Amino acid sequence: MSTYMAKANEVEKKWYIIDAAGKPLGRVAAAAATILRGKHRPEFTPNADCGEYVIVINAKDAVLTGNKLLQKKWYRHTGYIGHLKEVSYKDLMADRPEKAMELAISGMMPHNTLGRKSLKKMALTKDFAMIAGTFAIMFASQIFHSFNIVASIACKAGIYLVYACIIMVLYKISPKQLLAFVKKKKK
Repeated sequence: MSTYMAKANEVEKKWYIIDAAGKPLGRVAAAAATILRGKHRPEFTPNADCGEYVIVINAKDAVLTGNKLLQKKWYRHTGYIGHLKEVSYKDLMADRPEKAMELAISGMMPHNTLGRKSLKKMALTKDFAMIAGTFAIMFASQIFHSFNIVASIACKAGIYLVYACIIMVLYKISPKQLLAFVKKKKK
């Protein structure tokens, strides 16, 4: 019997929401990276995209243990001579907590085309209130594979895109049918 090698288009993908509130930043990042990579699946194949979609909420409430909040720094270079910028994690967690989470997760992913593709299936939010828009855009783009249809529903429908996607999935209707229904309701 030969070893089963999964194909990227044969793998059924699910959505995971990870709440980072009160949890260490690295532990949340490790869990997200495992799911994005697909290593939690029994049919994991190293050279195929077996990963699933991840939304990390409440990134601002993630905790850095020990003295990392004061001692750890994020370095980046602008490309000009002598322009090495450094930001302490105390400032980074105060201003851009989703960037700190993104750096942690991307550091745990493979640094190649497969890793970059997997990182596109991740969404990060500072707090729970922002999840509706983030979830809607990712979910809708996964269903429709076309931003034009998603944008037309969002603009013309006048309702939250999340509800539109949920309605379409639950009642198994197409975007055009939903758009026709909304237009009829507006008249």
